[in-house]
Amino acid sequence: MGLFKKGIIFYTNARFKFLTPAIFVMTLTLSALLQTQGKDWMVFLPISITGQEEVSIFYDEDLVITLDMLTIDYDGDPADLSLEVLAGPGYDFTGNIINRTIEYDENWSAAGEEILVNVSVSDGLGDADDYELRVLVIPPLTQTNYSENTCLGTISLTVRAYRPNPGLPSESFPFTFTLLNEAGDVIGEQVINNIFFSQSSASATFGGSELELDRNSKYEILVEDNLGRTFSRDAGPIGEAYTINFELNVSGPLCAGDPGGVVEYIIYDAAVPLRSFTILDENNNIVSEIYDIISLTEDYFVISTDNLGAGNYTMEIVDGSGCIGSEPFEIIDPEPIIAEETILNPSCFGASDGQIDLLISGGWSQPFAQSLIQDWREYNIQWYTSGGDELGSGDNN
Repeated sequence: MGLFKKGIIFYTNARFKFLTPAIFVMTLTLSALLQTQGKDWMVFLPISITGQEEVSIFYDEDLVITLDMLTIDYDGDPADLSLEVLAGPGYDFTGNIINRTIEYDENWSAAGEEILVNVSVSDGLGDADDYELRVLVIPPLTQTNYSENTCLGTISLTVRAYRPNPGLPSESFPFTFTLLNEAGDVIGEQVINNIFFSQSSASATFGGSELELDRNSKYEILVEDNLGRTFSRDAGPIGEAYTINFELNVSGPLCAGDPGGVVEYIIYDAAVPLRSFTILDENNNIVSEIYDIISLTEDYFVISTDNLGAGNYTMEIVDGSGCIGSEPFEIIDPEPIIAEETILNPSCFGASDGQIDLLISGGWSQPFAQSLIQDWREYNIQWYTSGGDELGSGDNN
């Protein structure tokens, strides 16, 4: 017998076996044949898409959607199958070539964002199956930091590595950083490998003593990672270098032998915060790396350090941009206080015209201008009896 539906003729061959008057078993053999132009007959086989491979696309690239991305259950000749990309959200397409339309932001996962690409697979004979193909859009290569160091004459760039699995090292390494001048000529190149397992960024610095850059020129930095992702940005002009200037106010200890020297540094044209501060003695030994901030303005800042003994020192700083400045100074130990007395006895018994004259030398030697210690330059003299009783104060000169 035959069944007709939309040009498809179903032929069946049946055998019957009666078990009881009311029950019988029918064995049915079904052949599905498709009529084409009234001449040839072909076996009609269904198409079923059951899965897919892992498919990804770089953020700034196109991707060709192909049949081998799909797992297809089909008993016919695979050469008869064709694929068509259909419209959908998150992508544009021309033929079977897609490109993403979703925009990257910081809310993306480390692995990327997934889009669903609508596809249809057919055999050209009337049967087809539709499927949503999951495509992972890999994040673009992005900048995490850029800086220009006017003092050192350098430009530095840091970019983020692609590391979707925290348990594995990034496949972005090695990165290649290339520096181009305004004419497009390559003037510097650095290949950056990861130096530890969990590294998630790569940095390169051009300039300094290894590559002298024109401080008034513009440059371009190109970056490519091991996956083929790329990034570029303009750099420079760096600008002219600056120098760090100092004014020092130095005060020695109050008494000979005391470690009470104080140095106040007024520092101009330095970027804050300081990277380092060091006091070195004349043998280049580190004496102190501790300082107190006294004041901070747009034009200068004032810091101080204390407990320095007598001697020659050098103060060295590295400012926030890596610029280095130094200034020598000396702490002078005051001479010990020496008093030489001249005694004039009373003229007669019971008289009160006796006199003691003191010639005092030594003591404080180098207070700095406007220091509170300036007041200590005059001597304060207290008089006592041989028994320790206080007699009063005398003249300070």
